[in-house]
Amino acid sequence: MSGTSKITWWVPRWAFVPQLWQSLRSCLLNRHAITNIFIGTFVSCAVIIGGLKIALPALVIPNLWTVFAALPMILVLLACQFGLLAAIPPNVTLRPDRLQKTHGQTGLVIKADQFVATQLYVHREDRIRLKVRYRQRDRLRTLVLGVPSSIDLDQLVALLPISPKIRDARARSISVENGTPPVLEWEAKRHREQATRVEVSQLTRRNRMSPAPQRSHLQLGEFRY
Repeated sequence: MSGTSKITWWVPRWAFVPQLWQSLRSCLLNRHAITNIFIGTFVSCAVIIGGLKIALPALVIPNLWTVFAALPMILVLLACQFGLLAAIPPNVTLRPDRLQKTHGQTGLVIKADQFVATQLYVHREDRIRLKVRYRQRDRLRTLVLGVPSSIDLDQLVALLPISPKIRDARARSISVENGTPPVLEWEAKRHREQATRVEVSQLTRRNRMSPAPQRSHLQLGEFRY
């Protein structure tokens, strides 16, 4: 974090690496994509070789067969690109007038007047997501960002152009009234729930350790003839 007029953070890996892996599987690691790349490479190479052979009849064809190595090289280059994107996380900068996200060679800027709604999803202390609904070219879009636990959520909420709705892991919402930053009541609730679980566990353990009442022979014999 730098100063009070903006907040900057690196998106945690748990928030974007699974999406990259899913994109890699959908784009490359499937039979349809590999088949299309192979067919496209084969047709392109055949057209190039045929055109050169027509233009230069004396050209030795075997010297051009190494062009077909472009197929595995395309896969290797794409895999390297995904590896770099996974190694370098996205960078997010939030200011009162805009939100900026950069990752690799791509970037996104959302101005304050484009914000439609914001939500904070608190799954655990180290699993917090910021969901932003914004309008771009007359279309509603959604941006989901992971927030590291080192970020002060009160300052994050104060910098957002629209007061967010905070949802805890059990889908109970906490409304933010009058634009006042929340005091993060979900943490206090979590501690109270943990204390309640401990009390119930201790009570159950004491009940198991206490001897069960013994039934007398008279009570057992009342039902005998």
